[in-house]
Amino acid sequence: MSTKDEIFNNYNTVVKKINSLNYDDYLKKAQERVAVNKEAEVNAANSAYNATKENTQNEYNKAINDTKAAYEGDYERNAVQRLINEKTVAEKNANLGLTDSGLNRTQQTAVQLSYANQKGDIDLARQSALNNLTLELTSAITKLETDRNSSILSINEKWNNYADNIAQTNYNNDLTAYNNQIKQYTEQLSNIEQAEINAAADLQKAQISANTSSSKSNNDKLLWYFTGTYDNYGNRIFRNSDGKTQAFGAGVNPYTGTKHKDAKYGTFSNGYQPNNIGGTKLKNSGIQTDVTGKTQTVWYTEEKDTTGKIISKYWLWRGDLNQYVQLDISELGS
Repeated sequence: MSTKDEIFNNYNTVVKKINSLNYDDYLKKAQERVAVNKEAEVNAANSAYNATKENTQNEYNKAINDTKAAYEGDYERNAVQRLINEKTVAEKNANLGLTDSGLNRTQQTAVQLSYANQKGDIDLARQSALNNLTLELTSAITKLETDRNSSILSINEKWNNYADNIAQTNYNNDLTAYNNQIKQYTEQLSNIEQAEINAAADLQKAQISANTSSSKSNNDKLLWYFTGTYDNYGNRIFRNSDGKTQAFGAGVNPYTGTKHKDAKYGTFSNGYQPNNIGGTKLKNSGIQTDVTGKTQTVWYTEEKDTTGKIISKYWLWRGDLNQYVQLDISELGS
């Protein structure tokens, strides 16, 4: 494989790599890279909030138990007061001789009613205090959970942004590296192609120079012209510069007696000179030259180089060689 082919293959390989670049692939790798640290920080935050939540629940549970204990004293005092009141009423009525009277029963009922009213007040106060503590606990736990969610959201956002920065940097670095390679290969191909053009131009100049010298020193060199007529077998008849005529088979070059491989794609009116280069039709450049000893048209073809740029190549037919020679048209006047 030639160096040019190797460079061209390398160029195409890099182009495929550029086309296959996908930012999502870089992001996925970056996210996998930071996943352990992100998970560790989230777990640490959860542990801290769980500990705070447990401490808060313990504090309020103690406050609730303390409140319940505090109101037990009020219940006991109310019960003791009822006993005292009942005893006081009983002793007073006994002294008055009213033990079994209606008044005694009324007074005892009043004592019981006072006890019940006081107990109801204690129940309401106790329940109100417990309700307030329960609401405070619920509010504290809700705030903790809100803070927890906000903290975890912030942690995830921080590590996601970090992963995104890593992915963007790696993606840009690879893209820049590939583009630099493309530039390098393009320059190498351009240099090789220019060297080939220069070498072909030098060869063409040497060939033209040799032919011109030969034409000038060899006055009996024959030139063949198609007469426009055919023999009985349909072969073209040519006349040479000596005035003699001769028929040649279809596609046969009268200078070499051979056929050109591109004649199968089409020829000019002389029947043997291909009107193409490897199947690519030749175009008239409008330039003519007599460097071969007779006035001839300079033809050209167009093609794209490795970068997609359209370039023109110029050609001169050498009948004596049965082939086209690439020209550097800037040299025609020298």
